[in-house]
Amino acid sequence: MEEQTEKRVHIRWAEAWREETERERARQACCKPIPSSNPLKLCAVKFSRELPRLKATALRFLSVKPH
Repeated sequence: MEEQTEKRVHIRWAEAWREETERERARQACCKPIPSSNPLKLCAVKFSRELPRLKATALRFLSVKPH
């Protein structure tokens, strides 16, 4: 049987820090937040897009006469 020898790897602190920083940058790049800085503004835009449809639905319900 062959003896397996462990290879020692010497990593300098600066190299480890650099690699960890690169990994963190890559993680942040794929997990970017929503570009709008104001979530309330984003909600208002979505609501204004849906408003005509909501009004039409409400008018339809009001126009239906109960039997």
